[in-house]
Amino acid sequence: KIIAVTMSLIPAWASKAQNIEFITKLDQDSVAIGQPFKIEFQLKNTEGTFHGPDLSDFNVLGGPNYMSSYQMINGQSSIEQVYSYILEGREEGTFTLSPAMVDTPDGKLESQPMTITVYYDPEFKTPGQDRNPAQRETITRRKKSIKI
Repeated sequence: KIIAVTMSLIPAWASKAQNIEFITKLDQDSVAIGQPFKIEFQLKNTEGTFHGPDLSDFNVLGGPNYMSSYQMINGQSSIEQVYSYILEGREEGTFTLSPAMVDTPDGKLESQPMTITVYYDPEFKTPGQDRNPAQRETITRRKKSIKI
């Protein structure tokens, strides 16, 4: 009897869930060649199987990274899944990141395509590029002297 009562309460509790959302976020809309940026896909108030976008125009530095959370506040429940990638542009141009898709119990959801501009910036240097060979040698020597 306890199981039957518990099972009958689940639909009433689940029906209080908020609207389903599938949101795409870019942390920048333009970047220099080689500059990392983050794209994030947030799935709210449902669960599903994530299918990432085509990222062939970019170097993938990390991802897909996954985070999920569940909250219940005053009888209102919410669930969130977040998938993210760290990317960098390889060449100049304006690129459209294709939509990601999620298969949910209620059907397929598709994110909005996002546009990012990648430009050449002679002042931008990736980590490690800003040191001349003499500085790199000094740093290496310091590391060696610390270990001794």
